[in-house]
Amino acid sequence: MGDVDLVCVPGHGEAVCRVFEGAGFVRGQSPKEHDHDDEDTQLYTGPQGVSCDLHLHMQMFDGLPFDALTEPVALGLVKGVAVRRFEPSAMVAHLTQHFYGHMDDIGPVLLWVLDFAFVLRKDAARIDPEKVRAILRNDVIYGLFLRILGLLHQHGEELGPVLTDYARRAPALLLGEVLRQRRLVPWRVPSA
Repeated sequence: MGDVDLVCVPGHGEAVCRVFEGAGFVRGQSPKEHDHDDEDTQLYTGPQGVSCDLHLHMQMFDGLPFDALTEPVALGLVKGVAVRRFEPSAMVAHLTQHFYGHMDDIGPVLLWVLDFAFVLRKDAARIDPEKVRAILRNDVIYGLFLRILGLLHQHGEELGPVLTDYARRAPALLLGEVLRQRRLVPWRVPSA
């Protein structure tokens, strides 16, 4: 943990890899905890030791228009480079999918709940829960989205009226549950 995740515009992966390598980034092996059957990810380490996960393909977004999932962003230090980021609904869908994808191998990660909270603090009013559901295309993972909302709401995060209503539709994820599962799952100890 502690890496930078980047997503390539579909069809531009090879060009982005060349830019990374030209800037001194070294391509690495994908550690087991980074292996995902639904992604094509290339790991890089920069000259200052910065780790980057370059996502060349993310199956969860197949069939969805890239421009509708992303929005332009202006970089503060690097001028003249066109960059896009996930729009808020796509971002929390991705964070939820990632959280769910690691539940069986490393358990829930509190830092990822905080990532979720940071998106909410900046863009809660722009998150459309029905768009999140449409992106996730899985009711179990969508239920986890609602449970994470509930956890954050219980601990004082301002969600706004729409997300607060949705947060009440499923039992909240409990902080104790997150902390307990994080200790037990890697050791394959039953949680009950």
